[in-house]
Amino acid sequence: MGIGLRCTRIFLAGNAIHTQSPKADQSMNMSMQDTYNLGWKLASVFKGATSPKILQVYQEERLFVIERLLRFDKRVC
Repeated sequence: MGIGLRCTRIFLAGNAIHTQSPKADQSMNMSMQDTYNLGWKLASVFKGATSPKILQVYQEERLFVIERLLRFDKRVC
């Protein structure tokens, strides 16, 4: 996928980065997972508990999940 979920200080999450068939009924779940994943990482960086490098992992983690959901959506729906 040629998607970038981060551009300097701007992050994409939720339906801004993934869409799927409503038959899979996962849109809200995915959006909540995206924001939770990004939220705890941002909070940890702001508190100085972790390096900002942890934010680079967000894209890798979420694209992996998005790709799996899209494959599931094509197969089931």
